[in-house]
Amino acid sequence: MYQPIPKIILTGIGSIVADAISEIPKRYEGVFVDASVIMPNHVHMMLRIEKEGGRAMPVPTDRPTLSRIMQQFKGIVTKRAQAVVWQSHFYDHVIRNESDYLECMRYIEENPLKWLLRQDEYAN
Repeated sequence: MYQPIPKIILTGIGSIVADAISEIPKRYEGVFVDASVIMPNHVHMMLRIEKEGGRAMPVPTDRPTLSRIMQQFKGIVTKRAQAVVWQSHFYDHVIRNESDYLECMRYIEENPLKWLLRQDEYAN
């Protein structure tokens, strides 16, 4: 049976988070947000950091690291919200193949429905 994917209605802080997510590709050359979902108490994002010319980058590089992107993203949201809304850490997962990519995409897309059904691990 088909169930439409529920829409998450963002709070004011959720809207700040959405704006900050949309700015990531504008702030960092070669960084793209392939998917994201803002949940009531957490966020999921798939970030893609492309290598120059598709080859391995020499070290050091001017490309931002995932840690740096997340630190700045959290800082921007905190400043705009005028409140601390983040844990000090984040969970990351390196996607290594197409199957893993599709599984992560599916997880992000289905997370709002799982939340409503109380099947999300972060649901209260």
